[in-house]
Amino acid sequence: MGHTLAVDLGGTNMRVAVVDREGTVLDRAQEPTPHHARSIEPFVGFVRAMRDAHDVEHAVVAVPGRVDYEAGRLLDGPHLPADWPPVLTRDALADALALPVALANDR
Repeated sequence: MGHTLAVDLGGTNMRVAVVDREGTVLDRAQEPTPHHARSIEPFVGFVRAMRDAHDVEHAVVAVPGRVDYEAGRLLDGPHLPADWPPVLTRDALADALALPVALANDR
């Protein structure tokens, strides 16, 4: 059985952890959020690296802003690069990561 990829996208840092079914953190990584990036590719690449190193079956991505849970999209991301909020959707992240993704507010 695969593990969960727990992702926290913040205005200052991006964090990712692999968590097993018992809640034990198996691995984790952190990098500064690249505010110079015009696309989410640096974020996606960071998360993919952890996904590729482990048996992961789904991801939960926490974002700093209001989330439309029904539509699976970030409504605003005041601390993120300006181009990111419109493309930080459940479907776009699921496609980019090749995993089922749940999008959630980080509070």
